[in-house]
Amino acid sequence: METSAVFEVRSAPSRYPTEEAILLKTTPAVLKGSGAAALLSISSQLIWGAQGFITFVIAGRLLPQKEFGFVVVANAILFGCQCLLMGPVTNPTLRFGAISRKSLSITYLMYCAVTAIICSGFLLGSNQIGMLIDHDPTFVTLIRYLSIPFATTCFYAVQKLVLFARMRYRTVLTMDILFAATNVTALVVLHMSGKLTSAIGFYMARSGAALIGLIPALLLYWLPRSKPTAQEDQPFDLGGYFQHSKYSSIAMFSAYGQGQVDVLAVGHFLSPLSAAAYGAAKVFYSGMTMVTTGLIMVVLPASSRLAASGAEGLYRFYRRALLLAYALLLPGTAVLAVFAGSVVHLCFGGRYADAVPIVRIFCIAALVLPVSSITDAVANGAGWFRSACIAAVTGGALGIAMSLYLPRVMGMTGAALAPVAASVGSASVLVSLTWGRLMASNRSRHETTQAVALPVQSSEG
Repeated sequence: METSAVFEVRSAPSRYPTEEAILLKTTPAVLKGSGAAALLSISSQLIWGAQGFITFVIAGRLLPQKEFGFVVVANAILFGCQCLLMGPVTNPTLRFGAISRKSLSITYLMYCAVTAIICSGFLLGSNQIGMLIDHDPTFVTLIRYLSIPFATTCFYAVQKLVLFARMRYRTVLTMDILFAATNVTALVVLHMSGKLTSAIGFYMARSGAALIGLIPALLLYWLPRSKPTAQEDQPFDLGGYFQHSKYSSIAMFSAYGQGQVDVLAVGHFLSPLSAAAYGAAKVFYSGMTMVTTGLIMVVLPASSRLAASGAEGLYRFYRRALLLAYALLLPGTAVLAVFAGSVVHLCFGGRYADAVPIVRIFCIAALVLPVSSITDAVANGAGWFRSACIAAVTGGALGIAMSLYLPRVMGMTGAALAPVAASVGSASVLVSLTWGRLMASNRSRHETTQAVALPVQSSEG
């Protein structure tokens, strides 16, 4: 009876496909579609990273060095506050938004609530926040103004998350192109008119670019929508969203401790001028992370679809994404490490020569960033967010501890070692927690294929 049942599935598929049929049909489609999506997503992230790099270089070349130091430290503060929003919504939106539209309303509501709280904090607590880093009244005023770029750029980021989850990669690419062109143009115009003299002007240009960059997303909502697919009809698990949100928040704050506390430590223990030189080096590290971030925006939703469809091809998908990440990241990083002095001189016009050895230290991170990022994306997409959270907490604890100690004894060199060492620790823990599951997925796939093939062969014999 089992043999005839299998034969019937092959000759006349039933109304409800088996898991084996889903595997054989869904996995190649996801893998094939994710290739083009990865290129679009990486292109988007490269453009986003390029505009961040170009605008940062413009600020480093044109602003007074102390004002540029304020930009570096303010960016770290701004990102820390963004973690309060992006932490709870990033991974849950990419995971649940890929299969249910209802989850997106929760994301927008959380944006409204968190933005109101953070902007009020910037306006009412600017003196307290500013005095922790520098007693200059200019820096305190800058903290007050951060409420504007927070509200605009966070809404832009949330909208990109929603579009990534819904696989609207071309729209995201268009948004980032428009944002980049507007931001760079605004800074050039401000400089030519003699108004780019402070960090405040830098952030106002960025806020205006975020608003203009939202135009393609608004146009998308005015256009007729395509018919929903079967995945869009899946029920929304509200409890699962908030459970994942909890772990995602912990992971995001841990990532902040792993990769941003070093900047605050340099600004606090050393000086704004040291922060300027350190920021000039770290912009290259941010460029490296943009490559892996572009892949994450594809890998996480694709992993979620593979897991939701019951397919067992996670290991093969993970391996291909990891190899692609290394192929994209290592060549450019090797060139940067060799020619770091020339690149820094070219970008910053002879300023920040102290940044050259720091750039070379950051290049070491390219050896571990793909493993950390891709494994984390697959783990979150497959629902193994507890493992991802444990690894992130490990990296965050290492990053904070080393950032608070090493800059005081080794200066900027110690600060640069902190995020690199934290990435190694986080990646090691994450791989040790998820490797068994990935290998089990691969073995399960082969066992399932053989179990289906053998009865069919015997029936034909």
